[in-house]
Amino acid sequence: MGAPETMECVAGRCRVRLEGEQAWTEYGPGERFHVPAETRFEIEALEPYHYVCHFG
Repeated sequence: MGAPETMECVAGRCRVRLEGEQAWTEYGPGERFHVPAETRFEIEALEPYHYVCHFG
């Protein structure tokens, strides 16, 4: 939670809601989303989900 994160989808699909947002956003292979430092997020795997998380 201390460092910013970039979540990069390799396979599968998920939906994400970042802290302070009302809407969910869907992501699939080749897409990524950014989580600011010191914030939380909710994630729901819509099917088996494979990702790489980059910190910093």
